[in-house]
Amino acid sequence: MSSKVADINQSFIDHIDSLSETLPLAMTINQAVNKRTRELYEEFKKEHVEFDEIDGEEVMLVKSDQNHRYRRLDRRLKNTSIAQKIVPRSFLVSLVSQYDAFVGSLVKELLNAKPEILSDSDRQLTFSQLKNFQNFEDAQNYIIEKEIDALLRKSHSEQIEWISNKFNVKIEPEGELWASFIELTERRNIFVHADGNVTNQYLNICKKHKVSHDEELEIGTELWVPQDYFEDAFSTVYELGFKLGQVLWRKIIPEEIKEADSQLINFGFDLLELEKYLLAYKICHFGSEVLKNLDSEENRRVILINKAIALKWLEKEDESKKLINSLDWSGWSPEYKLAVATLNQEFEEVYKIMREIGPDYKRLGSVEYRDWPLFKEIRQEEKFQEVYSEIFGHDLSLFKESEKEDDLEEPESDHEAKTGS
Repeated sequence: MSSKVADINQSFIDHIDSLSETLPLAMTINQAVNKRTRELYEEFKKEHVEFDEIDGEEVMLVKSDQNHRYRRLDRRLKNTSIAQKIVPRSFLVSLVSQYDAFVGSLVKELLNAKPEILSDSDRQLTFSQLKNFQNFEDAQNYIIEKEIDALLRKSHSEQIEWISNKFNVKIEPEGELWASFIELTERRNIFVHADGNVTNQYLNICKKHKVSHDEELEIGTELWVPQDYFEDAFSTVYELGFKLGQVLWRKIIPEEIKEADSQLINFGFDLLELEKYLLAYKICHFGSEVLKNLDSEENRRVILINKAIALKWLEKEDESKKLINSLDWSGWSPEYKLAVATLNQEFEEVYKIMREIGPDYKRLGSVEYRDWPLFKEIRQEEKFQEVYSEIFGHDLSLFKESEKEDDLEEPESDHEAKTGS
């Protein structure tokens, strides 16, 4: 059975990922419509518009039978131009809203799992309220709902402080991560309340949290959401939410650490596949260096391999090799040795291990050779393609019907689904 916390974490990542994927599409479509409308507008002006001067000002004179078409073109041009500004804003507002909803759902589930955490709550129920509840659980749920409602009305800094105190866990986001998060939440506030114009509160809060800006900002400066800014905001919300979910999950429901490990590994691997290498590195670094209660050494090594892959594609190959070679892999199964050899660019050793593994190894098949980011470089080598064809009986470029994800066998252990190992 899937863990409820795992489902909450997954839903959070799915929702913010949908925003990250959709914004570029929305902007591309809007820009295309804006460009085409501008072209039609200019063509219309050449055919149906005359210019004259009235009282010293140049005016446009539109032929009466074309007035309706002119107003439609003018309106569409204006609306698509405005959308260039407000669509990215709305996506940023949604990004912060998804984080807030995630915090509420996560805390609610953890309080339901360990309601004794609220034993010191100062929430009181009147006699008339008690009469409306069928049982103790209903009263407990009512108190939890009130706690969540009060929590979400606090500032984001106050939320972290409340969570730390209530769950007795030290939560101190790194300075740069927290500064980025505070800035984007304050930017969200001025989009909602000040039409995107910098306020004194925005400047004061950014200064308090040591937020740095690329330019000098003054009260009244209009802020935008360029695509690169939104991607940074997405990474910030992803990183902060993911870390918060993992820490609290492991602290409050330690019996689900195996599931927590599996999700950590899967998320890191997914980020590698999406070529979000910096975020993948941060998630894997957190899992291998910050978390102290992983379920197994095997899980830690899987995370370290994915971290090394991220470093490699961040063009930090020396760091990647240093990391992977700091451990003894002699007693580990073939897929680990294959990963080490690949990261060390020992390609002849890679081909030797591939042949030893053969075509029927459950944890490393044709799909992994074709899709695993580990092989991104070596897949371009002619000999790799030859060895692959020798093992599986078809070219690397071919996609066999039996390789569809829905038809793949379930892995034997929790971490094998998307470990990259």
